[in-house]
Amino acid sequence: MFTWEPSDQFTADLAIDVQKRNGTTAETAILQFEPTAPVATLWGIFVGTAANPAAVVNTNPRRSGSTGPNIDDNKTFGLGLTMEYDLGSTTLKSISAVRTLDAEFGRDGDGTPNAFVHTNNKVVQQQYSQELQLIGKSFDGRLDWVGGVYYFNELAKDTNDVRLAEGLFAALEALPAAVLPLVPGSVCPGPFPPNVCAGGVGNPFNTGLDLDFDIYNKVRAESYAIFGSGTFALTDQFNVTAGLRYTDENKDYFLDHSRVNSGAAIIPPTTVTDSWSALSPKFSLDYQAGENTLLYPSVARGFKSGGFNGRPTSQGAVDSYAPEFVWSYEAGIKTSFADRRVLLSMAAFMYDYQDMQLTSVRADAFGNLLLVTENAGTANINGFEAEVQAMVTDNFVVDASLGLLDAKYDQLNAGATVTTNLRLARTPDFTMSLGGEYTFEVSDDFDLTVRGDYSYRSSQALDPANTAILIQDGYGLLGGRITLTPQDANWEVAIYGKNLTDELYLVGGLTVLDSFGTVEGSYGLPSEWGIATKLKF
Repeated sequence: MFTWEPSDQFTADLAIDVQKRNGTTAETAILQFEPTAPVATLWGIFVGTAANPAAVVNTNPRRSGSTGPNIDDNKTFGLGLTMEYDLGSTTLKSISAVRTLDAEFGRDGDGTPNAFVHTNNKVVQQQYSQELQLIGKSFDGRLDWVGGVYYFNELAKDTNDVRLAEGLFAALEALPAAVLPLVPGSVCPGPFPPNVCAGGVGNPFNTGLDLDFDIYNKVRAESYAIFGSGTFALTDQFNVTAGLRYTDENKDYFLDHSRVNSGAAIIPPTTVTDSWSALSPKFSLDYQAGENTLLYPSVARGFKSGGFNGRPTSQGAVDSYAPEFVWSYEAGIKTSFADRRVLLSMAAFMYDYQDMQLTSVRADAFGNLLLVTENAGTANINGFEAEVQAMVTDNFVVDASLGLLDAKYDQLNAGATVTTNLRLARTPDFTMSLGGEYTFEVSDDFDLTVRGDYSYRSSQALDPANTAILIQDGYGLLGGRITLTPQDANWEVAIYGKNLTDELYLVGGLTVLDSFGTVEGSYGLPSEWGIATKLKF
């Protein structure tokens, strides 16, 4: 971070961040395997053996038999420049930012040495944003206002090597004739299929089971916005805030997808475009009920951009999905008491979603992956949250939080793949945390802080389809930290532990039971111990 102040009116702050990480793929386990699924059956007959199944359910979730791609590397760069110029009655502010990403992620999704589900992604992304603000006060300082414009430009490229049921296409080509009916009732009497039959050299129906894909996507996005907001002090205790933002977005999507072995095009070079616009208003009140108590209600409309289904597997699937909108309503209180030794905040909220975007991973009968984002319909999320921090003594501080959620679908759009009786993904009904820390003066020069914390979340569904094995039961995590801090220095060193009870819990997963016959899951990290240092300069 660098600051330049050439005059009393002008200030410039430059921030630069660089990060490089070389890692391995997050641990993935096969939670369920159905060998009778269509692709699993075909692969087992023509490529694998009974002793070498397509996938194996992990008996030890901390171990995997995977031998495929295992990489998770990324490099990021960011540069931000904030400039302010005092014009007297107003301030002109410019915020410029550039970010780049270069990442590679490979994974083996079958849990075995087989080349049944392998993918390798390379992503290059760059973005630029520019915001101009004019900030001022009016009406004898009773109105604080800001107005401005915003621009955003992004270019992202995705190269994805997908290798699914590898060897199946070659095995079909090696068959003497068209002997494999792909649709019940198909007749396969000769070397070329009169109906829908695979097998035999050059049979066009073999192509549908060439599941090794080369995928290239490129997305360019531009966003423009104009906004304004103001807070007016009706009295010394009572403020009203209103704001409005207009956003206009344009996206171009280029894609080129092909099958590796047959050379057939899944999606020939194609460009699609779409644009969306939205108004996002906000209105809130705040009332200073006492010296240490603030009451507030607020209402706002949020906007999540539309986009494109990133990896369609047929020309007809090249389509865009609409933006998601949400009206959020919130009322709360922030207060302190006991001579500000206790801080308490509580809020009740309601989110009303329209055209909620849901993303799922599916496959058709031939194993073609369908990564689909759909506008499912409307949904409501009602909740309550509270946080408290108490200084029991000058050396002992405790903190706690509580969260309650009631989430459900309301009305679904035609063709939605979810039903109203399903749970919204990742919405536990109950969450809580409890922590405390005590600081000892171990000498005239050093303090030692001992902290423990516990968090809990109730049962939740990890995918929109509520796959049974991807319903994670409630679980709690215990952590601790011991920190040594010099009283008059700018550094610290700490020993920490996370998930001290080695809790086993799922954090994500996907299912393709109806084609590949697998349900994958990713577990949270096991017990972790480490040393952390911090230096301030």
